[in-house]
Amino acid sequence: MPNPNEPSIEALYQEIHESSELLDPSFVTRLSNHFKWLTVKTALGRRTANDLSTGFRTKIEEEGAFSLQCIVDESRGFPDLIFSNHQGPSDNAAGEGAEKKGLGMLDTLLSHTIEPKGTKTVLKKELTECFSDEERFRLNMKSISRVVRALAFRKMNYIALKRPSMTEFRQHRRTALKQFQVERERVWKDVCDIVQNKTPVKIYAEGTRSASGAILPVMKDLCIEVIRGYLQPQLRGDKSPRMDLQIVDTLQTFPNGLGSSVPAYQRPLLITRGPYEPDSSLMDDIEAWSGDGADLKLLGKNLAIDMQTEMELRLREILVASMEE
Repeated sequence: MPNPNEPSIEALYQEIHESSELLDPSFVTRLSNHFKWLTVKTALGRRTANDLSTGFRTKIEEEGAFSLQCIVDESRGFPDLIFSNHQGPSDNAAGEGAEKKGLGMLDTLLSHTIEPKGTKTVLKKELTECFSDEERFRLNMKSISRVVRALAFRKMNYIALKRPSMTEFRQHRRTALKQFQVERERVWKDVCDIVQNKTPVKIYAEGTRSASGAILPVMKDLCIEVIRGYLQPQLRGDKSPRMDLQIVDTLQTFPNGLGSSVPAYQRPLLITRGPYEPDSSLMDDIEAWSGDGADLKLLGKNLAIDMQTEMELRLREILVASMEE
């Protein structure tokens, strides 16, 4: 469990930003423009989503304004499941008079370059939809950019998760939440089926972006299905589960994502991935689970807590080490 005497992740990030120098805004503009150009080329040409990711990573390395570090531990072989944290600006638009937010997709884009070949990623479906309900009957620069982005992301090896629109949520909150729960359960079952067929899958375990950098609670319904559809079959089949945790630390460099009008700091941009082994007593309980629904909910809750705790521990180690350099 986290030590209550240690500073929070949010406090560490605040200290980092207060002691860091801003990058030249012209660098951020060049990087943002290059990303837009790569997205257009990917959407309209024969390029793949990997071309977009590697091209963007190459641009960062060529500019050299900050270091990009991607560290992978594959000592246990390629994983079946990759659980990642997710950093960036919230989905809510900036308030009136506030600085325009950037794109909270740096970790999605850059981690794509270190995934095992063939890895599928669970993405929200709207990333691959050319129009939102509000844009469907008119064409403007916002809808054009959405079309280009959607066409580019459709080339990624993705599993679509449909979330309720804000309109659906406002007008029919209870129904929208129920439908979203059914959709999530469908996707988690699909994920377990896919990994059983030897295709790796990456999931953003918190279910949303963390604007503060803190590790948010891991989705319990995801953990329940992982126990039922993956962990217990592996354990009872005398197979070692192969799960990785991916920890992204993009917030200390790009607190508001990627965009020409947002600040960037002279800090390393770091992505790490390595094996994840839940608590051994929890794994024993998972193997012994007899099918009781209440017991499964408790096991799912405990796995979610274990995963969140381990993610926070690894992120904290990264931040403390960067502050000591």
